[in-house]
Amino acid sequence: MTKAKTLSLEQVCNNFTAWRNNKTYRYQAIPQKLWYQVLPLLKSYSIKEISHALDVSKSQIQRELKRQPSKPNKPNNTSATKFIEFKIPPINTANNMIPATNGSKIELKKANGTALIIEQPSVEIVTLICSKFLGVVQC
Repeated sequence: MTKAKTLSLEQVCNNFTAWRNNKTYRYQAIPQKLWYQVLPLLKSYSIKEISHALDVSKSQIQRELKRQPSKPNKPNNTSATKFIEFKIPPINTANNMIPATNGSKIELKKANGTALIIEQPSVEIVTLICSKFLGVVQC
């Protein structure tokens, strides 16, 4: 979710009215982009005031509040990636490659699940990773 500026209760109310006037189905779910506008209002208004102005139930607002991350634009520091072990197999100096025995590869994973996998890394790649990520000058 991108960081949106906080709208006033009146602006959000107008957005809800426009959506209601243009929705396709009678029982269509309220779009997430509208809920993203509602949640910041909780800093300035009570749930009762918001629910009355937007014509939604208090339980709908509370449900959305539970579904949304508390700080969506900040990374979760508690799930920081930790390197436990980094073993480097013997290097074959003849071709400057780490032997492919045991499926030699380097895998870097981010907390969001994105991964970079380098199979049969060269000495230069291993040295670069050691220096940049592990703070080791020579592996």
